Amino acid sequence: MNVLVLGVGLPAVGTRFCKPGEDQKKKALEDRLDKGPEKQTLDRYLNKVDFVYLAATKDSRELANALQKKWIPQEKQHEIVVVDVNDIKKIYEKIRKLERLREAKKIIFDITGGTKAMAAGISLAAIEFNNPIICYETGPRGHDGLVKTTEYAVEMSAAEALRIKLIDEFFKVGNYSACLEIIEKTKLSEQKRNLLTSYVEIFYYWDLFDHKNALRNLKNFLKNIGYTENGAIHDAVKKLKKNEKILEKINSKEGINRAIYLALDIYYNALRRERDKKYDDAVARLYRFAEAVAQIRLERTYLIKANNVNIENEYIKKIGEENLAYLNSKKRDDNKIRLALQDCYWLLNVLNDDKYGHLRDKLCTLSGKSDSPLNLRNNSILAHGFDSIDETKYNEIKRFVESEIFSIFKEENDIKEQISFPNSINFI
Repeated sequence: MNVLVLGVGLPAVGTRFCKPGEDQKKKALEDRLDKGPEKQTLDRYLNKVDFVYLAATKDSRELANALQKKWIPQEKQHEIVVVDVNDIKKIYEKIRKLERLREAKKIIFDITGGTKAMAAGISLAAIEFNNPIICYETGPRGHDGLVKTTEYAVEMSAAEALRIKLIDEFFKVGNYSACLEIIEKTKLSEQKRNLLTSYVEIFYYWDLFDHKNALRNLKNFLKNIGYTENGAIHDAVKKLKKNEKILEKINSKEGINRAIYLALDIYYNALRRERDKKYDDAVARLYRFAEAVAQIRLERTYLIKANNVNIENEYIKKIGEENLAYLNSKKRDDNKIRLALQDCYWLLNVLNDDKYGHLRDKLCTLSGKSDSPLNLRNNSILAHGFDSIDETKYNEIKRFVESEIFSIFKEENDIKEQISFPNSINFI
């Protein structure tokens, strides 16, 4: 006997795809019934199995009833199994005890539909049976919330499916080192192992600001993945090509243009640290971004290098004796004048810069307030103090940088790109 265990999900009502309401609910149910992943799975496997289990929650029971009524012939043995919506252990216990699974020669577990907990519980139960197949469908969603893909379900052993799912979960939260460790320990074809490794290493190195190795891995991946009409792969490759252009700019030898994209990279790296709730790390990067913006402005507009200010510069000569004396007071042991964040904005103010000059007064005001964004950073454990930065403090700093610096920086440099890391490896 061959058995199919099919997870049944909820129609996309009350989400960004479909707002609540009776008409919308009815339409969403019809769409899911006729075009959803459950229907596609039944089309693929119904004639290959002798028994079908529809695993549904109380909320998705209505869809399960509609599926059996419309798509499963009366002569085909089947049963609706109601499982818990969120408790993985209860789902696992319910599935593993299903009577027909014990006598089955082949079992197909489809985890495309249903909740994440259902996918995890069904996958855990699958391990207990001989040679199970876990399959799922992947691809971009359309405006109706349904997956649009030309790709058939991916079939694999249960153990491999679980490891791949685990890799995907770690990838989603940016734990790239954990992904690489699991890939190394997972039994995969050489081609798939190499593709997964090079793909994860793109973002592993990029996240560490190792742009050279990130670009090398990206080019290797694009070379080895090849061209395909597959929806999910095609979309992923398209996004990677955008990332390739940004990495090429960062790796270029063009000073100012490279610096602009390095600053942009630092900003988006800060947002990823925010996602990880590593607020001290995020603030350190926002601070460096703000400093880099001022340094770029000084060099590009006034030919002043903040790491070695030339007092013979035509603009420096016009700032007056008092300001020149202050600049000279910044000389280091090597007799070079180097300017950090506040002094960069001070000099932009002295030069009457129309983009960032006004920020000097704001920064000076902020530095005098104990709870100011600037002092919160200075007192943090990654700067000069021993205080940690919580989410509230971080958001104060982020709001200031976003509204006063990042918005102007994007407009000034006509930056249309966003540095966006993907959140799934399922297309490989």
